[in-house]
Amino acid sequence: MKIFFLSASLFMFFWCFYFFVIHNMRKGKRILSSIRMLVSTAFIIFALGCLHFASLYDFLPLGENAFTSFIRTLQSFSMDLEYGDYIEKVKYLGKAVFPSNSTFALVTLGYSYLLGLLAPVFGGAILLEVITTIFPSLKLGAATLLFWKDFCYFSELNDRSIVLAKSITEQDSNFFTRKIIVFTDAHSDGDEENESERLHEARKMGAIILRRDLGHVYIRKKLTKKHGSNHFFLIDDESREINNLQALTNMLDEGNYNTYKKSFIYLFMQNDVHEFVEAELFRKLDKKAEQDNEYKKYDFEKYADEAEEKQRTEIAEAVLKGKKPPKEKSRKDFIEGREKEIKASLLPSVKLVKCYGNIVCNLLIEVPLFSSVLNEKRRIEEENKIIDDENKKSEQKKERKTLPVNVTIFGTGIIGTEMFLSTYWCGQMLDCDLHINLVSMEKEEDFKKKIDCINSDIFETGMRVEDMRNDNDILRIYPDTDEFSPPYFKYRYYNTDIKEEDLQNKLNGSIGSDGYRLIDSDYIVVALGSDEENLKVANQIKRYLSIDHMKNKEKRTVVAYVIYDSVLCNSLRTEKYVSSEKEVNTNVFMYPFGSLDEVYSCENIFMEKVSDKADKIGEQYDISRKKISEKADKLTSRRKDEYSYWADVARAVHLKYKVFSVGMLRKTVFDESYTKMSFNDDWVEFSSVFKVGDEKGRKTEKQDPMQNRLAWLEHRRWCAFLRSKGFRCPEKDVLYEYMAKTGEHKNLEMRLHPCLVECDDKGMRSGLLEKEKLDNSYDLLDQLTVDIHLRRKSEDDYDFKMYDYPSHGDT
Repeated sequence: MKIFFLSASLFMFFWCFYFFVIHNMRKGKRILSSIRMLVSTAFIIFALGCLHFASLYDFLPLGENAFTSFIRTLQSFSMDLEYGDYIEKVKYLGKAVFPSNSTFALVTLGYSYLLGLLAPVFGGAILLEVITTIFPSLKLGAATLLFWKDFCYFSELNDRSIVLAKSITEQDSNFFTRKIIVFTDAHSDGDEENESERLHEARKMGAIILRRDLGHVYIRKKLTKKHGSNHFFLIDDESREINNLQALTNMLDEGNYNTYKKSFIYLFMQNDVHEFVEAELFRKLDKKAEQDNEYKKYDFEKYADEAEEKQRTEIAEAVLKGKKPPKEKSRKDFIEGREKEIKASLLPSVKLVKCYGNIVCNLLIEVPLFSSVLNEKRRIEEENKIIDDENKKSEQKKERKTLPVNVTIFGTGIIGTEMFLSTYWCGQMLDCDLHINLVSMEKEEDFKKKIDCINSDIFETGMRVEDMRNDNDILRIYPDTDEFSPPYFKYRYYNTDIKEEDLQNKLNGSIGSDGYRLIDSDYIVVALGSDEENLKVANQIKRYLSIDHMKNKEKRTVVAYVIYDSVLCNSLRTEKYVSSEKEVNTNVFMYPFGSLDEVYSCENIFMEKVSDKADKIGEQYDISRKKISEKADKLTSRRKDEYSYWADVARAVHLKYKVFSVGMLRKTVFDESYTKMSFNDDWVEFSSVFKVGDEKGRKTEKQDPMQNRLAWLEHRRWCAFLRSKGFRCPEKDVLYEYMAKTGEHKNLEMRLHPCLVECDDKGMRSGLLEKEKLDNSYDLLDQLTVDIHLRRKSEDDYDFKMYDYPSHGDT
């Protein structure tokens, strides 16, 4: 009987450990912390009760033993037990059960010690859980003792913040590294049922729930590198996004520098109205930091001494090797640069999160725009090879054949607009004419005004499909000739109300003077504003496409439609296109996307699908330009630099499109054997052939034309991407004005970049910088390179700085 109760005690203790630690660490198995604590405490009670019963078995009758064991168990939790008698009884139990094995007897004694320690700990934890549930501020104060952990503060408890917080907690199941979730402003929205469900989900993930808003909550300060970071998610209701900007203002307006120092603030807004407010708030924080002598603790003079010594060494090594020495910097430049780095590292980082722009970007990664036209693109590639071979023999230039890729967008709301902008830059592919068809109740002039508010150059670089002229000056390649780049896209606009009863006629009817039918689209996106409308229209489109594809069995079409309801979206999601042995091969790929769980997931918020590749691309790009010396510093600075971060993301997203452009992509979503590894294999082959610096691949005459065409494509994609972010090319006088003051050819604050000019696919000319005069054989990008080079060269002249340019000096 003693062995039985001792074994039962060990069994109960094992289940306590499993339930409290291992079971809770498994993804998808998280339970309320209070329930976890209660269940674990119950196991400890039974384990301790069985141990007491076994130790008193020879001393008391059965009934009295059970009652005494129960009382002693309660005394253990309240630390009122006579531990001397308890230890003596356990020693006797160990010798009685294991008379010939002293090791097992010692293990039993050690086990009794452990239970005796855990009992009051769990008892106190239960009491603390009750108190902190009633007073959550105490729980937040206790959590700050875990100094190594990251804290995630949410500005409101709502459906979006719940989904994002759940995604954050599921990323890391380890108790020691799991982020602490804090919900603020957890007020009732009038719907008691929804509020109850949200509170239940928040408690289930172990979050701290506060009724006060974020501006009145105690924020744990980061003191050293070993202390965890603070992350603030300003995520109000979609219809009240301006409240997120107000929350940012309330946080930083008082110049509370020490509270938010080195923190990360994620501002959820679909536009850039925050920029002016953010700049003003940062100026206040910077002024507050200077008043507090925050920057005085750094020894800038010592840093300048080390930097000058390193510079002298680099110059001496370059001279000894016969290389051109690096440009020499003054002591003042080193100090000012170091001050700028310190300020950037100490001030909070505000990251604008455009959820719907991200979800569209992820869609173009998962289901690329070229999915439907892969086979047709291969046919065009073969025909172009024949044209190239004939050109070599006859020395006559023939026009390369191009393939139209038709993307149709139903709806011009937030997602429809983001799809238009992302298609504009991501759809730049070799030998492909991008056609965008817009179908909306919104008038064409109203939609154009909306895009012009972002950048009027977007529609300037495009043209209507029926237009034959292509002489917009923004597309001019050579300054003194009439050579123009092809338009970035051609478009059709169909102003109509899509309804079920006449949708078939609208799909089969011709749009515009060229007789194009919407049913001939290669890629369709349905974003009409409601799940019901999107599902209804997508289903109708699938039906009519199936009928149309019977006439052309080679035709393929992607239909991506927005389903915001997470459960419905997941149930509709399929990995195969719509066809089977029993039905006609329709070759229609139906892809629901944009659910609440997708939009507010870590994968979407932080662009995790391409973040690793983006980091590697950006790192290699900067190393090649000798901009960084340490990888860690580079990654940290880029996370705070929106321009560099998104430029790297765009490069990573476009990798698939470059592989497709050169005809090296083999499979798409329409192939049943298609996997993510399929593209990875194609990418390895592509990168091995076109890798920069590859002696065998890059420097052969056969590879050079394609290298130049890829460079032209990347520049074209880059121009389209920057324009979608609001960048424009400055006039020459404006360029020289801010270059003379800042030394930089681009100005991120004014969103000006002089390299937004056209070039051809012949590549950069060798020895270009040695020539001061250009003839018509150079394109605008070549001319700009020389122009900036000569301008910088002249600015280094002392007389030019002091007298010739009015912004320098008083004379």
